[in-house]
Amino acid sequence: MTDPKIRVLFTPSQLRSFGRCPDCGHHPPTQDHHPDCPNPDAQEDT
Repeated sequence: MTDPKIRVLFTPSQLRSFGRCPDCGHHPPTQDHHPDCPNPDAQEDT
């Protein structure tokens, strides 16, 4: 098994409730997305 590039401590639904990207865990309005985020367009509306 390969080591994932992005590790998150919360489930995607928890991340969404926090206003964070469910794929990378970053907060797009303040942090943008992780460079390796598979879906950088997620959560742009928050």
